[in-house]
Amino acid sequence: MQPANKPSFLYALASLEMLLRDQLTDTYKDLYFEVATQKEWTIEEWEGACMRALGNETFHAVPLPGVMQGYIDEIRREARIIFEATQRRQYEEQKLLESAAMRTAALQQLEASQAKLAALWGEEWLMQHKRMMDVTNIEKEQN
Repeated sequence: MQPANKPSFLYALASLEMLLRDQLTDTYKDLYFEVATQKEWTIEEWEGACMRALGNETFHAVPLPGVMQGYIDEIRREARIIFEATQRRQYEEQKLLESAAMRTAALQQLEASQAKLAALWGEEWLMQHKRMMDVTNIEKEQN
């Protein structure tokens, strides 16, 4: 938590105070902010933890920092799962792109080789060779 985030931090804390009907002293608020700073909570994590506390807490008291840490841990776990899934998806997409690029390069090389063979042996030989390869591939697929 950065000092510049203190107004946003206090606003979210005030939401908890209001809903849970638990007025905190300025000293307690400052202590809470100090804990958030030491534990390196981000303002986004804090606001998410406050929303979870508002939805989950049933006792009329602002949760202790340890309870809020539990909510922040949940938020971090969920963010890590999303990040890892995104990384896996990007890796798979990259592999597909590389595979497509390799396939394109192989086809270009095949076409260049076929053009050389056609120049050496003639177009008729190349057409017969392609037909023979098509028949061989069909037989492999049927077996």
